[in-house]
Amino acid sequence: MDDLQDLLIAYVLGAFRDGSIRKYERNYEITIWQKDRRWLETIQGIIFLTFHRKTEISKTRDGFRIRFRSKEIYNFFIENGLPTSGNQSFWETPTFVTVSPKRKKFYIAGFFDAEGCVGTYWKGPSRYVRLDFYHSWNNSKECPPLRDIKNFLEELDIRCGEVRLRKGFINYPRFVLSISNLPSVHRFAQYIPILHPVKRLRLAVALA
Repeated sequence: MDDLQDLLIAYVLGAFRDGSIRKYERNYEITIWQKDRRWLETIQGIIFLTFHRKTEISKTRDGFRIRFRSKEIYNFFIENGLPTSGNQSFWETPTFVTVSPKRKKFYIAGFFDAEGCVGTYWKGPSRYVRLDFYHSWNNSKECPPLRDIKNFLEELDIRCGEVRLRKGFINYPRFVLSISNLPSVHRFAQYIPILHPVKRLRLAVALA
């Protein structure tokens, strides 16, 4: 049985696809950045509930960030597979989230809130909604984190397209996983507890 802390940890592991860690000398630095301050306030609250650590949000040139030092939280990410380099393009899906359906849902939610997009498009006279997950990986043949997200979603009968390589990436190959089947988009909205205020609102408006 998962308790609330387990589910929030699974969410943090997904949300940290938009974060970084760094160790220098005796300092262990954790950073997570976003354009939307309100989502960082959510992350701030989750960090307090799960690790009992207070954090501050600061303004950057093009968004907001939480940056603090903690050996405990740094080691938490290392123990969950994030390389000591902090390079997300080598971070496999943490085993912690794979052991229960509820953890998978919260991990998907955190991943989408960090690296997802709600889009509304027109095809001729018809409007459709598409949800996209993005992630970079260290080779152009596969993207294991998005492959796992696809499998987790399909366990919930949420149909996805194939994980595909995007054109025009800069450093590491960039992949995308999409959901455009309308019943599946509705199921995503029903079963995945996304917390990002902008994405949650966009999804609700798109499906209204």
